[in-house]
Amino acid sequence: MRVTYFDAADGNFSAEDIFVNTMLADSMLGDNVYMFPRDYDQIVMYYNRELLAKANIPESRIPSDRALTATEFNALLKDIRDAFSAMEGVNERNNRDYDKVRSLDALFAWGSLCWPTLKSFGGSVMADDGSVKFNTSENIAATVYVRELIKNEYVFGGTTKHAQFINHLTPLCFETRATLTALIDQTADGVPGIDPEDLGVAPMPMLGDEANYSIGAGCSGYGMYRYTQNPTAAWLFLKFLASEKGQNAISRTGNIVPSNKNLLFQEDAVWRNLTAEEFSGLKNFNHDAFVYAWDTAACTLQDFKLKIDVVAAREAVSKNMTDVMKSALTTKDATYAAEIATLYKNGESRIRSTIEGYRQ
Repeated sequence: MRVTYFDAADGNFSAEDIFVNTMLADSMLGDNVYMFPRDYDQIVMYYNRELLAKANIPESRIPSDRALTATEFNALLKDIRDAFSAMEGVNERNNRDYDKVRSLDALFAWGSLCWPTLKSFGGSVMADDGSVKFNTSENIAATVYVRELIKNEYVFGGTTKHAQFINHLTPLCFETRATLTALIDQTADGVPGIDPEDLGVAPMPMLGDEANYSIGAGCSGYGMYRYTQNPTAAWLFLKFLASEKGQNAISRTGNIVPSNKNLLFQEDAVWRNLTAEEFSGLKNFNHDAFVYAWDTAACTLQDFKLKIDVVAAREAVSKNMTDVMKSALTTKDATYAAEIATLYKNGESRIRSTIEGYRQ
C-alpha cells in the first residue's frame, strides 16, 4: 500500500525531511510512494592499488576530492592499457598473462550506468513534453565512445559489473557501495578478490563535458503489504528503519550508504566507521566518494520515466534503452558507427510503439 498514507497521518514523521530527495523520487510509482528507500547508492570508481603499482601508475593520478575530467580519465585508461600490453609474465594472482589486463570493468548496458553515460554527453530518452527523443547525435556519440573503449581494449567486450575487477583483470571498476563486501571477498574458489588494503575508491569520473557531469544512483527499499493484519506495527517498523538508529544498524553490513540524508556527512555515522573484522584492512578508504556531488550530479532512471504518461510503459522503455546499448557493444569494429546509428533509429521507433501499445 502507499506508505505515504501513514506518512501523512503521522505528525512526527516527514519523508521529505528525512530521505535523500532523489531516492524518495526513485521509490515512486506514478504520484505515490510505495516503498521507503533503504539506501543511497551511487556509482563510484574503485581501483586496485596493487595493479596500478605494477603498471607504474601513481595513485596521485586519481584524486579523492574531485572527479577526473574526461581528458584525464581517457589518458589514464590509455596509460594503463599501454603499460600492461607491453608487460611480460603471468600474474600469480589469477594465472593470467599481464598483457591481457584491460583498464576498466563496467557494465554499460546496466540502466544505472547506461543512462548517466548518455546524459553525460547531453543525451535523452524523452523530451520534456513527453515525446520520444532517443535518436539523437548526443546518444550516438555517447554510445560510440563506449564502443571505442572496447575497440581500444580499455574494457572487455562482454563488460561485467565487477567480475573482471575481482579477478585482477582490470585495475579500475565502476560500481556501487552495495558490492563492497563482494569486492574484498577472498573465499570463493578461483576468485582472488581485492586485498582490503589495496582497494581504493574515487568519485565517478566525467565521461563527457563538465556541464553534463552525471552519476548513476538508485536504491532498494521496504514496502507494506496492503492487507497486513498489523498496519500500525508495520508502519512503526518502517519508521524505525528510516530513523538514524535504524539506518546505522543497516549500515553495519558495510554495503550501505544511508538514505537518511542527516547521516551522509556525520563523521560518527556507522557507514563511515566500519568495525567488522573484514573491513579492518581498508586503508585510506574514501567514504566521501560515495556522496560526491550527490545533490547536483546524481541521477536516476526517473529522469525520463516520469516524462512517460503511461506508467505501465516506463519499465519497458527503460529496457529498450539498455537493449540498444547492449547491442552496440557487440557491433563490428569495421562498421560500429553505422550500426549504432541504425540501432538508435530503430530504438526510437520501438520506444514510440511500446508507449502506444501500453496506451491501448
